[in-house]
Amino acid sequence: MEMTVTGGRELGKQWPAVAATLSLSLVGRLASRLAGASKKPWARIINVGGKVLSVASWAHLLLRRRHLQWGATDAEIQRPRRGDELVPHPHVETTRALTVAARPEGIWPWLVQMGYRRGGWYAYDWLDNFGAPSARRIIPELQDLKVGDALTPMETGFTVAVLEPQRSLVLVTRDKQGRVTTSWAFFIEPVDTGHSRLIERIRIRYSLDLGGLFWGLIFEPADFIMMRKQMLTLKRRAEEAGAADALDAAL
Repeated sequence: MEMTVTGGRELGKQWPAVAATLSLSLVGRLASRLAGASKKPWARIINVGGKVLSVASWAHLLLRRRHLQWGATDAEIQRPRRGDELVPHPHVETTRALTVAARPEGIWPWLVQMGYRRGGWYAYDWLDNFGAPSARRIIPELQDLKVGDALTPMETGFTVAVLEPQRSLVLVTRDKQGRVTTSWAFFIEPVDTGHSRLIERIRIRYSLDLGGLFWGLIFEPADFIMMRKQMLTLKRRAEEAGAADALDAAL
């Protein structure tokens, strides 16, 4: 089974999410039933937790399409983009977007300074940046980003695969055999003289064993929470910087 939108655009395979949902729902129901036969205090916790796990797994599946495509139009979702070819058959694909009251040149500097011990990730710093605050200003010395640059210290962390100034930035991760497992892309598309669309697309392949399916189910809602925060922060940073520049120009 594949999840598609109007026009036949493949967004990734639906069946791994279904398999993970069925597996976790079954585990939750089984744990709840076994614990329900015991009167011990810990059994009550497992009983309730199992029921919550079962309900949450199905709720995630029903809401999956909405958070994978948050803010994006059908046209933005269907359009093939730079970096798609790096993960040609993803198990998960997201396309999210929002409108920023800034021109591409006002957004781009915030993107290219992202990274660990750079400008941060603009999401929840206590989770993804070891508590270090993400940049609140454009840092000139971090603007010279190049293809091949690493944005994380890990061997399998994000590196730059595609860079088109003020248009697109594609990051990838590779496994220990050098195969691309994730592409994480940002696109800036002008709307008019003062607005742009910031579009983010992630494509992922992961192991299809039980551990991989469980990881995929946990990753998707967590990814939405982090990416939504990141995109909103980028929007706020770019718009605030643009307003400050306009005020300086007026004085």
